[in-house]
Amino acid sequence: MNRTFTKLLVLVLLVITTFSACTKNNDVLAITKDNLVGTYTIISVKAKAAGTVEQDVTSDNYEPCEMDDQVVLKSDLTATYVDAGTQCVPAGAGSDYWSVNGNILTIAGNDFTVRSLTRSTLVYEQITNVSGFVVTITSTFRRY
Repeated sequence: MNRTFTKLLVLVLLVITTFSACTKNNDVLAITKDNLVGTYTIISVKAKAAGTVEQDVTSDNYEPCEMDDQVVLKSDLTATYVDAGTQCVPAGAGSDYWSVNGNILTIAGNDFTVRSLTRSTLVYEQITNVSGFVVTITSTFRRY
């Protein structure tokens, strides 16, 4: 009897632990102006052409001194580039406008398709033509 009770108790605890471990991901945000406002730094840039394997091209597109730079999307729909941390020579800086329409984020006249937005990351894609090849560029940013 005692052994059966112990087995049953372990089974009940296992079931409770399993179901309580499953939580809804509240980290995902809707793609809206208010949710996009924030400060971002680049994590990675990946490129993929049709029929090829996706490749990390971060170091091809960013100097080491640019990896800590910030893109600040402000609520007044201005975007500011800040040469933060390690300064590049010459230092990079500037500002432009941004907007969002559905999942299309436009910064400085360039359109990006937002693939995901969470409290900690922004992932967007841009399809471009490189030497006659259609390439999908996926950029991932850390959000502060």
